[in-house]
Amino acid sequence: MSNQQLSDYIKNQTEKGKSKEEIKNSLLNAGWKENDVNEALGIFDQAPPPPPSTPFSSTGLKQLDPKATWVFFFSSVMSVIVGLFFLFLWLGPVLSAAEIGVPTISLIFILVLLLLSYIWAKLAYKYYRYELAEEDFRKEYGVIAKKYTTIPYERIQNINVQRGIIDRILGLSSLKIFTAGTGGSGSAGAEGLLPGLSEKVAEELRDELSRRARKGKGRGL
Repeated sequence: MSNQQLSDYIKNQTEKGKSKEEIKNSLLNAGWKENDVNEALGIFDQAPPPPPSTPFSSTGLKQLDPKATWVFFFSSVMSVIVGLFFLFLWLGPVLSAAEIGVPTISLIFILVLLLLSYIWAKLAYKYYRYELAEEDFRKEYGVIAKKYTTIPYERIQNINVQRGIIDRILGLSSLKIFTAGTGGSGSAGAEGLLPGLSEKVAEELRDELSRRARKGKGRGL
């Protein structure tokens, strides 16, 4: 019996429900050396190596970089500054007439704003997720109302990695996905946006999306 026949015999007996010790005893009684039997049983027990994978080959929704919380925080603060400015223009005369100190009220407004903005940023980060599914890119986000975006790989035309001032300070990047019909490379034309990614993940994700987009277009030919 050759080594291949030995391996086949072990596999056959295992499929029949025989234990490792039973198979070993049978082979030893048949005249096989114990070292050869142990080696064959050890090789047979080894699990096959996992197939090579990319950082994004596993399924499941992924989160942004934890520092993305601060991207959402600064965005939230900036979005209400203009509104507060006009609010104070309207409230200033009212507060003065009521003999309430404008600086005191302003400080309270600012503290409340910072607190609410931070809470909002934490929730925005928590509910902002993305996934590279088998056929398309998906993301879901939204604190109050959930929003969902799905982009088939074959529709992807361009992928940009951009770093604004806040991104550079935090060591983050934004990934923008452009599809047929969105045109250009500006933020307004991006159908898919992932803010608050680490620089390494953003570049790896760009390369992986580009690869899948090329593969998707190839299938459509």
